[in-house]
Amino acid sequence: MMLADRPKRFGDHHNAFGVLRLFLAALVIVSHTPELADGNSGREVLTRLTGTLSSGGLAVFGFFIVSGYLITGSFVQSTSLASFAKKRIARIYPAFVVSSLLCLFVVAPLAGTVLDLGSPRVWIGSIVRIAILAQPRVEGAFPGQYYNDPISALNGAAWTIQYEFACYILAALLGLAGLYRRRGGVALLALVLLIAAQTVPADAIAALTKGRVFAGAPAFIFKLPGMFLTGAAFYVYRDRLRLSIAGSIVAAAGLCIILPIAPLTDIGVAIFGGYLLFAAARFGGDTMIGRINDRNDISYGLYLYAWPIEQLLIRYVGSASLVLLGMMTLILAAACGWASWLLVERPVLLWVKRRRVAAPHRSTAVSMPSQ
Repeated sequence: MMLADRPKRFGDHHNAFGVLRLFLAALVIVSHTPELADGNSGREVLTRLTGTLSSGGLAVFGFFIVSGYLITGSFVQSTSLASFAKKRIARIYPAFVVSSLLCLFVVAPLAGTVLDLGSPRVWIGSIVRIAILAQPRVEGAFPGQYYNDPISALNGAAWTIQYEFACYILAALLGLAGLYRRRGGVALLALVLLIAAQTVPADAIAALTKGRVFAGAPAFIFKLPGMFLTGAAFYVYRDRLRLSIAGSIVAAAGLCIILPIAPLTDIGVAIFGGYLLFAAARFGGDTMIGRINDRNDISYGLYLYAWPIEQLLIRYVGSASLVLLGMMTLILAAACGWASWLLVERPVLLWVKRRRVAAPHRSTAVSMPSQ
């Protein structure tokens, strides 16, 4: 999932990153609806068309590409490492903590189970998992449904949040090492990671996944940072980036051609998909569409709440059509995202901003902008 401070402008124009985030979050719901209902991706549209990638996977890659661009910009423009860290923590933790608690104390009982509140192990385990941005874990939720294992049942989509925060740390480390001044190194590192995702044996890194440290397939250890650094590469080369309608058509054609080619899918998404994302942000920013989800960003909350909402809908509504199930999930998750933004995310961000403005000005920046 992508979270970042939005620059007011993209190049010389207003950007449309807000509506892009909202679209990508909605695309995840489109992907998860048939998978949660059927227990497989047989009716997932993009999977059927390409055989390599679901629309949810494409959306997650898009989140990380955009996040890499924006987070790199956030680091470069931060006045100190502490300032950068505070913004990142404030952006990702509060909503995640609240959603995890709601999953444990509201969703779990509705899903047919409940925490053993008298067990110190349960309390300590839950606190630790929240601290490391891991999915809430509970036994016995959603019996008889698909994806009812202890880790995925309550919020199977939240596995990406750990990777997102890990990429924030990676962004800071690369900035402190001065890599943003050597922009060719950023692009090369992104390429190396995406190639490693295809070539490093899964067994070699399996100990870090499957709920131990990071969730998801082992290859995501390389894929998601690779996509993130793709966005960082777009940022450091932004002065040379030429976005055009003709270029977008070529990129769209290239993406369609390369998506079904499994060994090249990730690199195709990074290059062609990345170009399309930033072209959409550039051209959409000058339209009314670019104002959607701009000032009030509900995309993070929508992403966090869609999975548990859809699981509950399947449990209590059951046989609804996929279209109805997806629409109900989208509407309810958007309402929860709006509440999360108004009651949790925005108040924390405003509080951090007020403290930052009130603090003594520091003249030394963390990293000079790459030129």
